[in-house]
Amino acid sequence: MYSPQDKQKIYQQAKSLLANADLQNPTSIPLLKEVILYADWSYYVESEPLLSDQEYDLLFTALKKIEKAHPSLLTDDSPTQRVAYGISERLPTVPHLVPMLSLDNTYNAEDLQDWAKRCAGLVTD
Repeated sequence: MYSPQDKQKIYQQAKSLLANADLQNPTSIPLLKEVILYADWSYYVESEPLLSDQEYDLLFTALKKIEKAHPSLLTDDSPTQRVAYGISERLPTVPHLVPMLSLDNTYNAEDLQDWAKRCAGLVTD
């Protein structure tokens, strides 16, 4: 699906986007979409993450913010309008006895404490 040259080009584009302090520019939408779509495929299908979770979330959040600020630029093919790419067939399905709760973009102690409070609220409700 992607050639080694495509992979390298998209990786460089991702790093360029992440180094760019102005991720709110509407002209970034096509590049953000390309990088996010590739990152999804690389992560979910190939089991080879292109970006760290934090880097991915930063780009995904930037795309959502641009689309919210400029609703006319929101398209049906945007990564923000669907569930991620797919699931690798190389990994087995594993049933869980209890639900797996996401850390929901937790990157520091404060985020982790907020997550723990939300979980505790689920138990006491």
